Amino acid sequence: MKFIETIDKYLTSEDEIIQRYIMHAIENYPEWPVSWAQRLLEMVHSSPKQTLNIIYGMDNATYDEKAIRLLLDLYRKSEKRFRDQYIKLLAHLEPEQMEAFSDELQEIFTPENWSLYELLAKGSKEEVIGKYKKIILGAEEKQSFDSSLDFLALKFAKTIVEKKWITIEEIEPVFASYEEAPYFTYEGIYTVYMLGLLKDNRYLPRIAGLFERDEDYLLEMVEKTLIAYQNDEAALAAMPYLLEMDGYAIHSMSLLGTIKTTEAEKGLLKLYQIYKNSFEINHLSRIVESLGFHFTETAVQPIQEYLGSGDDSMFVDSMELGYGFHSVMGIDHPKMEKWKASWTKGEKRTEKAMGQSLLEN
Repeated sequence: MKFIETIDKYLTSEDEIIQRYIMHAIENYPEWPVSWAQRLLEMVHSSPKQTLNIIYGMDNATYDEKAIRLLLDLYRKSEKRFRDQYIKLLAHLEPEQMEAFSDELQEIFTPENWSLYELLAKGSKEEVIGKYKKIILGAEEKQSFDSSLDFLALKFAKTIVEKKWITIEEIEPVFASYEEAPYFTYEGIYTVYMLGLLKDNRYLPRIAGLFERDEDYLLEMVEKTLIAYQNDEAALAAMPYLLEMDGYAIHSMSLLGTIKTTEAEKGLLKLYQIYKNSFEINHLSRIVESLGFHFTETAVQPIQEYLGSGDDSMFVDSMELGYGFHSVMGIDHPKMEKWKASWTKGEKRTEKAMGQSLLEN
């Protein structure tokens, strides 16, 4: 797969702009090879200044034993400001991996959370599903979104599906009931997530149809679920809604950049033709960025036209896009040095502002 080959080549580039661009390209991609995590963590170990750029883009990483040991070592040596993110990455480990490293991990997690992770590794079907239902109930009772409960619900849902403790026949009536309901509760939203794990293509039209709803977290889950499929059918199911939407489309258009298939790329080209002469610069910037993340020649003309227009977007760093994409594709462009200089200047301003903020706090 060309996408994987391209990432493999530039994943740990010493050029900070290229490395940042690559991290943005893979942060939402759900099928990370195990080798990526180890290589990135080794880079953090040898070049601590890259910590910020790397660890916040690793939520989809998968780990082998060597990578887990490296992650634990980096956690122990990390600056205080990075500790929470390292804990978050450790919490993404599979239950069996957590059990294998229980001596080290139970010193890191709270007793309450560790007991839940142990339950995932060693609990019975009835115990795990029972706790999952209680977590969902707790989320429903909260007055606002609780990211900790959400993480646990997703982790329990994933375990239930992977251990084959729920079938598509059991999920179907729950999903169907929410399709008819005025809104999706957390139970309904996590049911959509489970469908993404099962990857039954029959459900793609119905999942994509949820884009018609005006429920932010549901729409986010629909996007994540379609990305999980990683096939042409998911891209084709999403396209009719991407062509019609406006508000949420700024975010959801990027899903076609994360589904690494031919139809996803064709869809982006169609969207590009629609938006290239419009005033929707934020939409257009997302489209050309997503095209670039496929790393094919198809994206060259749209990206160069966009960069040549002089328009700028609050969602996409044009300097990073121009320099990063052309560097990875091996294309010489007369503005390469200008893009690099502008990006570096902006980065120094950001670092200065962050340093001042740390001093004030």
